[in-house]
Amino acid sequence: MSQNDEIAAVHLINCDGYVKIHTNSMFKGKGVVMSFQQVKLFPPLKGVFVDLAKVPDPVFAEKMVGDGFAIDPLDNVLHSPIDGKIKSIHRAKHAITIESNLGFDILIHVGLETVSLGGEGFKVKVKEGDLVKTGDILSEFDIAYISERVVALITPVLVTDIEEKQLSVEILPHDTIIDLSKPIMIVNCGQVTTISHVESSQNSLESELITVPNTHGIHARPAAQLNAIARKYPNHEIVMLKGEQSGNVKSVVSLLSLSVQYQDQIKILVKGDGAQAIIDELKAALLEMHDDESENPNANPTAGEEDSKVENGKYHGVVASTGMAVAKLVQQTGVQFKYDRFAADSEAELAKLETTTKTLITELETEIKALTEFDVAHKNILSAHLMILTDPELTANTKNLIMRGQSAPFAWDKATDESCKALAATGNALLIERQSDLLDVRDRVLTGLCGSENKVIQEYTENVILVAEDYTPSQVIALSDKVKGLVSVRGGVTSHVSILARTRGIPLLVGVAKEVLQENSKIVVLDTLNTAILNSCPNEQELTIANQLVAKREEELRVAQESSSLAATTSDGIQINCLANI
Repeated sequence: MSQNDEIAAVHLINCDGYVKIHTNSMFKGKGVVMSFQQVKLFPPLKGVFVDLAKVPDPVFAEKMVGDGFAIDPLDNVLHSPIDGKIKSIHRAKHAITIESNLGFDILIHVGLETVSLGGEGFKVKVKEGDLVKTGDILSEFDIAYISERVVALITPVLVTDIEEKQLSVEILPHDTIIDLSKPIMIVNCGQVTTISHVESSQNSLESELITVPNTHGIHARPAAQLNAIARKYPNHEIVMLKGEQSGNVKSVVSLLSLSVQYQDQIKILVKGDGAQAIIDELKAALLEMHDDESENPNANPTAGEEDSKVENGKYHGVVASTGMAVAKLVQQTGVQFKYDRFAADSEAELAKLETTTKTLITELETEIKALTEFDVAHKNILSAHLMILTDPELTANTKNLIMRGQSAPFAWDKATDESCKALAATGNALLIERQSDLLDVRDRVLTGLCGSENKVIQEYTENVILVAEDYTPSQVIALSDKVKGLVSVRGGVTSHVSILARTRGIPLLVGVAKEVLQENSKIVVLDTLNTAILNSCPNEQELTIANQLVAKREEELRVAQESSSLAATTSDGIQINCLANI
């Protein structure tokens, strides 16, 4: 028998925490062994053992994410419970997934609701792709800082692909306070594939450090450019590394959540043939990026405390679109979706999600094609929504929840919400403003999943100024001519909502104190032309002056529109050509 021939064997080995019963074959150079195995997991933390069913979070207690155990930490050092490779590190640093040498995944989730900390209080000592041994240090965390800010520090340790790989787990006898040197759980693997991480990493290539030259870092537009390049290579894994964080370049949401700023140093990791050419293409795109001043969040700041003050019924804010309006103030009502959290048939839910997203992709592509060359802002916004709808990370997170028994609408809503939280955690104004686009796409998908009866369209018989927590681009696009102004508690001047409001000539005031949401059905004055104020209780003189200014502005606009097609001729009869590069 030559070295390249199949080697058949049946034998028992006990080493490195594995019990292996090889029953089939191994091929030279393949890096794969099929076997029946049990794997011992060691505790990743010193602490008090907690039965998974007693974790005060149903996502973990009901084993929606996976099966295993939990620990209430008595120490701040997180260790690897198994030999394997770091598969993923959450951008908020609280969750690390290890792919074992047998191919199944172990998720260690430090604390409950710790994603809201945005990585504060955590120091990760490894990066994605690193090979680790049992006991290796993965991260350290500040127990005092985190425990004051989250529900609990209880740390679930889970095998996440129980059903997919037909695994089972068994908790071993243990003391109340766990000893790190003794195994705590056995994973019964059945017939599994042993992965050689050493061989599989040979086709990956990591770039040198690249300094980001773009003035405002990697926000929505640069992320879309890099994403477009990465998606040309469907068979390659392409990751951006920023310190201890990583982001999937094929996912705009993942890239934005990295919050890459001006002069940050990043690396690009590509797995697959021709990796160097892909790295070179992405690097060239990064080095050529250049922002317009309109994309400067500091030139057009979001509201601070001074901007959001309220004085004698006058709400101050930040001007996102200039103009003036006098009308009744009306609350903008959002869509309330009704759906079940759980679903018995995961395959049917996946099919429902697939059908809905395909329909929406077709709708968005049709809408984009119907726009003219002058509708640049609208076209860019719809293109961004198309990118979000097909985002691989958002889709994968949704499908993972569905496979764990969640309904399609709940899973999509939850995955979108987590993405919004990740953007909010960056603290970057440009990225935070992209939440409205995520919510817009969320609503379109939920409407498709839950039925059109959930879609509420407000119609007005008189002129109104709308007030809301925030708006989505689709809401602004669909506004009737009766809407004369917009006011919001959240939002920013570089958001797509603001761009659309300016395009439509609708005054928009953002960053207003949340007390404005209590105002309703009264005549108000919105002035973003001379001030940045919503006057919720104008007196007769203020109303008269405001109405006169509005009438004057409307007349000026009417005259300008009527004369826009006339020839520009001087008093002595010379025609002047007025040209514009659109």
